Amino acid sequence: DVFDVNNEHLWREYVWPHGYYKNTDVVDLTDSAPILGAQFTQEAWIYVDRKTYPLVRQIFRSDSLLWSSPAIQIHSLSSIENIHQIKYGFGDGTDSYINIVSVDLPLMAWHHIATTFDGTNYKLFINGVEVNNYTGASGTTPTATPVRYIGTNFEGKMDEIRMWNVARTQSEIQDNMDKTLA
Repeated sequence: DVFDVNNEHLWREYVWPHGYYKNTDVVDLTDSAPILGAQFTQEAWIYVDRKTYPLVRQIFRSDSLLWSSPAIQIHSLSSIENIHQIKYGFGDGTDSYINIVSVDLPLMAWHHIATTFDGTNYKLFINGVEVNNYTGASGTTPTATPVRYIGTNFEGKMDEIRMWNVARTQSEIQDNMDKTLA
């Protein structure tokens, strides 16, 4: 994929539901969109081309504005060049279970982002290393809403997108994150 965004845009045009800004690509899984259950893993290699703020880059999300299916977002912060917030979570139809973690993600570099949920522990991994374990969603199951969109508003690049219906272990993530799966 030769798509690349390396220039500054002075304006953006709202084009919901396929992204807030028209200079970004999005993958719409439509009828093939998976519904993740009580255990799951979401993984992606991401490359943030440049800092644009305040920008919310969606890695995974449903077609709802609300947190329903498991989602991962990256928020670029305006004051510090490499500091971003990763927001991950889901809703169960009554409440939303969302965690926000500040991380150092250097620009113009590839990073592997993964979340796993085993019914108790909702973990965030960056480059195969666990950086957060959120237990606030323990005992809940995501709403049966498909994870329909990949890359909404994602100014940058993505590769090796994966969703699993099991909570993969840290060693499983590390052993396979650098491999292309058949």
